[in-house]
Amino acid sequence: MSSEGTLRATVEGSLGTTLDVDLVYETAAYERSISLADLAGSWSGSVSGLSFAIIISPSGSFAASGSDGCSVAGELTIPQLDRNMIKGDLTISGFNCSVNGTYRGLAILANNLQANDTLFIGYSNNNYGFAYQADRN
Repeated sequence: MSSEGTLRATVEGSLGTTLDVDLVYETAAYERSISLADLAGSWSGSVSGLSFAIIISPSGSFAASGSDGCSVAGELTIPQLDRNMIKGDLTISGFNCSVNGTYRGLAILANNLQANDTLFIGYSNNNYGFAYQADRN
């Protein structure tokens, strides 16, 4: 293992499909300062069969809801202010939600169509793991 390198991951989906993912260190994307204020606002996204909305406060607290009936609440922190990495601690709940529990995750803030308009989010616990893209509304 080395820093600032490449990581290859094999991801297996719930439908039995697998995908190899290469995570490549990109200096321009990671070595930049961000703040919780950069994350504040309304975000949304969708994956096959699920849409979601996220509201992030300037202090880093957030709430989200999904079309699957799950609600999410949590706190975001930036462990190192000169690096584009966001740490999240969250709880998923809901009467009809099949993935209730406490999770930890990481995210990065990206520039897609404009500055700071995309979040790439991954989080997991001992039972489930998820990865999403959210776009600023």
